Amino acid sequence: MNLFHQWSRAVRLATSQAHAVTRFWSWWDAKGARETAAAIVAGKPERMFGPMAKYLTAIHPGLVWEFGSGPEGQNILVVTSEGDPALRAITSRWLQAAPPASEIWDYSCSRLPTTDPATSVLILNGAQIDVTSVGVCADVSRSHVDVTMYHPGFAKLPTDQHMVTAFMLLDTVLGEAAVDSWVGTVTAGTEPPPDLVPLIDLPAVVNDLAAELTDAEGERPWLVTRRATDSGAPVLSSAQVPLRAASAPHLDTYVDVSVSFSEWTPGGLPAPASLKRLREFQDLVSGRLGVRGRVVAHETREGVRTLHLYVDSTTSAVKQVREAINNWTQGTVSVTEERDPSWENVRHLRS
Repeated sequence: MNLFHQWSRAVRLATSQAHAVTRFWSWWDAKGARETAAAIVAGKPERMFGPMAKYLTAIHPGLVWEFGSGPEGQNILVVTSEGDPALRAITSRWLQAAPPASEIWDYSCSRLPTTDPATSVLILNGAQIDVTSVGVCADVSRSHVDVTMYHPGFAKLPTDQHMVTAFMLLDTVLGEAAVDSWVGTVTAGTEPPPDLVPLIDLPAVVNDLAAELTDAEGERPWLVTRRATDSGAPVLSSAQVPLRAASAPHLDTYVDVSVSFSEWTPGGLPAPASLKRLREFQDLVSGRLGVRGRVVAHETREGVRTLHLYVDSTTSAVKQVREAINNWTQGTVSVTEERDPSWENVRHLRS
């Protein structure tokens, strides 16, 4: 299948889903919100399970939904991808089409942390896990927290359930968005690791890291990393924080733009004149993309700079990128693209 047909198929699918999203919110605005709130007050939310399933399954059968309560007492309708990266763009677009929050309803495309995790208990395969009795070792890196989790109840669970349970517990105290944005590796075992702290203290650790990586204007920096190739040539990279799909889940397609430049240092990094042109070129690409995508990182080595982009597959973003490269005059340019809703192609650049 050629690129045009891939793009055309993606557009047709997205158009169908967009129509289903519109139908959901039209129903919700006309009577769904009112009837669902009344059912919750009556203690019979199951009355709305059929209509909810009808409209949300029409968007995509893999979506998962639930009702929750917000800190101000309002109801929250949560529609999530349940950890499926391929569905995050859909739930993100669903949320973008939502009405403004009200005193009665708010909306989220990721599972929120429990209001009071200290009272939460998970019961899985007969094992009862009180959240307050779970311990973690939190290893803070430059832009993420690696978590090792322990609870004696893990010993009563099949091994293949350890990680599922660990992520359920992380979602309980942090919420899906924070887990996807700030948690790195996760391990779970039946032996307590050193330096255990209570799981319910983990949100403070994550919040401190996020605050440290946020300036006074609410902007997050790009982190610079220097390393070397096997031959000893320097590699300079810079990447947004957090470099995760959760930061822009509707950007589901990866684009690699690699350009060679004419003036470099003995190590293959750009000399001042080429550096200026590279920065101008990146600004040009970003300007052409607009809200359809973004440059999330770049790497430079041996006379070549690679821009790492993520774009919305339902738009003309790739076309805009290909038009922008015509402005590069210092060397060769290549553009490749592939679906990558998990942002796996930039995993190696996460600090």
